[in-house]
Amino acid sequence: LRQVIHEKTLIDLTSDAANVKGQIVICILIPDLLSDEVHRFLRSVKARAASTTLFVSCTEDVARQLPILYPMVRFTFHPSLGKYQDPTSGLLHPKDELTRMGLWASFLLEGPSLLRIALDSGARAAWLMDVRTVLLAPLPTFEESVQVSLGISEAAGGSFDSGLAYFASQNKVDKWIQAVQAKGESAQADLDVFKGDPDVKALASGVGVGRTWA
Repeated sequence: LRQVIHEKTLIDLTSDAANVKGQIVICILIPDLLSDEVHRFLRSVKARAASTTLFVSCTEDVARQLPILYPMVRFTFHPSLGKYQDPTSGLLHPKDELTRMGLWASFLLEGPSLLRIALDSGARAAWLMDVRTVLLAPLPTFEESVQVSLGISEAAGGSFDSGLAYFASQNKVDKWIQAVQAKGESAQADLDVFKGDPDVKALASGVGVGRTWA
């Protein structure tokens, strides 16, 4: 498991970005800079969490551009998303195409693998966010080792949403990784592996982290 995660390379483009021991960090996948949501998220980080290090899974092009566009944000880059990208549009391939290519499970592992790297780097805890997230206040901390958000769709049976979650446990991250690896290309983009886990709590409203939905 550890070999699978660490065979990928981190690129640090700020002098102290990797010095995260004891800190709360943010992990996020940013495949491109085409959406307004990406820039709204980064502006909210700059305004409310400027000292927080962002571990970013992205393409090499995004890794080059972000420090120029947001010089006050602390980044640590993990340029691993290029293989999921349509070379013509510059966007991520849809799920059915990634599945056809045998890359869906690999893509789902990008988030938890980034969490594992952040925690291995000494972070006390790591938030996993997607680009629909907006910081409304400084990041909170929790006593529980994992906090997850509930999906907005009632039809999903209240599925735990992997787009916004807080992890302070390497073992819980490993549990998620192992669940995806076991299911392979049939894995789903949720955190239902944690349903019934007494250590995992649903995020309450009012924690200072917002989401937008299409």
